[in-house]
Amino acid sequence: KNIFTLCIILLCSSKIIIAQTSFSNNGILKISNATDTFFINGNFTNNAAANFINEGNFFIQGNFINNQTAALSCNGTIAFTGSNSQSVSSTNALTNITVNKAAGSVTLGSNIGITGTLKLTSTTSKLSIGGNTLYLIGSLDAGNNGFITGSQNSNLTIDGSGSFGTLFIDQSSNGTSNALQNFTVNRNNQTINLGNTLRVLNVLTPTAGTIASSGNLVMASSTTNTARIATANSNNYITGDVTVERYISALNNRAYRLLTPTVTTTTTIKANWQEGVNNTSTSVNVSSATPGYGTHITGTGGSTNGFDVTQNNSSSLFTYTYGATEANDQWTAV
Repeated sequence: KNIFTLCIILLCSSKIIIAQTSFSNNGILKISNATDTFFINGNFTNNAAANFINEGNFFIQGNFINNQTAALSCNGTIAFTGSNSQSVSSTNALTNITVNKAAGSVTLGSNIGITGTLKLTSTTSKLSIGGNTLYLIGSLDAGNNGFITGSQNSNLTIDGSGSFGTLFIDQSSNGTSNALQNFTVNRNNQTINLGNTLRVLNVLTPTAGTIASSGNLVMASSTTNTARIATANSNNYITGDVTVERYISALNNRAYRLLTPTVTTTTTIKANWQEGVNNTSTSVNVSSATPGYGTHITGTGGSTNGFDVTQNNSSSLFTYTYGATEANDQWTAV
């Protein structure tokens, strides 16, 4: 392992490549020009008292650890190119990050802010948030469908200003890799496009800007929590369809639950609540296309009217009309 305490400065205008195995910086590492390239075949540690200045291209095939106390001066790019799993942690914000990997992923080892461009070059180029918060203050370039990998403990905040790009979430493990614990959008007068399914498990905070869901936003519900949307500071903060889940425990007795969506719809109760299918026989249970989803709803006319059939077809779904007094409240069978 090479440990440098001296000053290394690349000042030439021509491209320079310096290859190392692992590198621990205790002094000054300065990549001066946009055409300069520094290549490390192992890990890089930038220690607390060090000074890392990158105006060029910093390629790394191992882990990147920045412990520098002072803010970094980096207008260049840090590119992760290793064939195995890599990690990145930093005590302060990074500027431009490129993930260009044929295999493995880059995982955050700490909360990290990226003030420039996060570039994910291909479907095998993934940045995994892990149990941290990723702050995207600049733009996202995932033109070839590079993915951000979430988890049930991951948080993502899109902040800053200017255009952002399309957000693609890793779909390899539904409910895990495409999930975020908390998702915050705070980018005034800009639209954040969702390129595929994003499951929010706790709080979606639409502080500023617009989320264009394209039908890909899911507010999830489970045995332990139901996602919610925090108060927004403006109108039209979400465009497109949003799927809102509500978990109901499977009790062994028939009981009423007070449920209501907060939106209107042009589609049917059968389509929305029963997953498009209903039982037509009291002895056969029709399986939903999505096992574990769908609500058993009975009513007048039974299966003829789209309800789940029972022996007497008594109503199990009611609307509630609030009256001037409790005596004037009305429950009306659907």
